Amino acid sequence: MKGIVLAAGSGTRLLPMTRATSKELLAVYDRPMIYYALGTLMRAGIRDIVVVGSLRNQELVCKVLRDSEGWGISTALVVQQVPEGPVRAVSICRDQIGTEPCAVVFGDNLFLGSGIDRQLRAAISQVSGCTAFATRVRDPQRYGVVAFSPDGRADSIEEKPENPKSDWAVTGLYVYDGRLFEIADSLATGDGRETSISDINRRYLETGGLRIKRLEGDCNWFDAGTPDSLVDAARAVQSMSRREGRPIAPPEEVAFRNGWISRGELRAIGTAMSMTRYGRHILEVAAEDP
Repeated sequence: MKGIVLAAGSGTRLLPMTRATSKELLAVYDRPMIYYALGTLMRAGIRDIVVVGSLRNQELVCKVLRDSEGWGISTALVVQQVPEGPVRAVSICRDQIGTEPCAVVFGDNLFLGSGIDRQLRAAISQVSGCTAFATRVRDPQRYGVVAFSPDGRADSIEEKPENPKSDWAVTGLYVYDGRLFEIADSLATGDGRETSISDINRRYLETGGLRIKRLEGDCNWFDAGTPDSLVDAARAVQSMSRREGRPIAPPEEVAFRNGWISRGELRAIGTAMSMTRYGRHILEVAAEDP
């Protein structure tokens, strides 16, 4: 299973913060936002990851990905030359993914808590069609909204509807089978018109291949694409970190516990950041009894 992180958005809802940087590189408490998307895939066992960046942010994203080279994962940057939306962004990953199933996550989405790990691993273990994850929200008109039939199955998906049929928002995390690129290519018009990820999911719905999994347990989801939601996400990470007395699932620690890097490699990563609480936590993990 391979993964795709979509990080080519223009970040217009976060201006002027994004005038000189990518929104996925903004800080969410103790790390760049994109670390959370990478960590979500890593916690599910995915270590071959394609990151879609924009022409504008490619150099900055490359700098972050150089850090990830020490996490025991393989990352490749694909540049979306023109901002034509997530469907086109998915489509240009065909050469890196091929016909394999893959997990797709938006670079400005955070999934906190172990609940998503179990659900994502379960979806990966039984790949067929599309699995999308949904949760109830107060402002569904901001998202792709799924409505359900009386038997609990997805009945419709609408992107940012003025009059939502439900309060269930589809989050920015999906598991797709090998049909993904066939569908994305048919939707990616190349005429500058943006299409949404809901268009892909609707195609799966039309053929009976869409499954909606409602987020369970302790999973909290944040779409950190606006100033308020960015602050909300940072406060949530801070609160969890203070309560647990440690940084929340650093990708470096995930790599170590997955057996992808050695204790010595983890220690070197922590030493380089030893002036920070984040780095000291990495050193504590490296010093744990085997």
